[in-house]
Amino acid sequence: MTQWVDEWKRLEAVAPVAHGPSHAHELLLKGFQSLGGDERAAAVRAIGNAVESEDRNQRSSALWLVRRLELSELLPELRELAARLGQRDQSGQDEAVRVQRLIDHLAEVAPVSPADFEDELDRLTTRILMPLRPSKTLDVPALAALRGLVAASRRDGLFDDQIQVRLAGKLWFVFSAMLAEAHHAHDPEPILREAHRYDEVPLRAFGI
Repeated sequence: MTQWVDEWKRLEAVAPVAHGPSHAHELLLKGFQSLGGDERAAAVRAIGNAVESEDRNQRSSALWLVRRLELSELLPELRELAARLGQRDQSGQDEAVRVQRLIDHLAEVAPVSPADFEDELDRLTTRILMPLRPSKTLDVPALAALRGLVAASRRDGLFDDQIQVRLAGKLWFVFSAMLAEAHHAHDPEPILREAHRYDEVPLRAFGI
């Protein structure tokens, strides 16, 4: 355990961030930014463990740090947390929505690698299609996150205007699935509207 982690735990014991960030919390952020190498890795692990904690106060503190420090390396832990909270009561589901917003934000600002792009594309495709097929409802935040993912990949020059055939097929599949499900929906207009918005960004961005 590093000195920074010890200081974080001491601060949370006397002045939890859930009661409102203080000047000491701002100093904690600055202290993290000065960490390097093993100390930073240890601090990130400690924050990740707190993200996964069943203690809501620990989670709240960790999520505040993730948000302020934009710790995109903790996206896997955040996704697991969002999935777990989403299966709970209304309070847990409300927290899951907030966590998902943080996930979507980090996915937009984080540098994107080809492997990250495909993993996130697969995850968002599942989020979009799972409710669409049985209930003809759209996960609009997931579609927005997918547009953000494509924008980030373009920003980072990930494919240099060329995209692998396999990934192009996955992007096209989401669009064609929306059109197919709209055909069977009682009210197809919301699905068609989002499908055309999708066509304007992920598909045309890569000339698909």
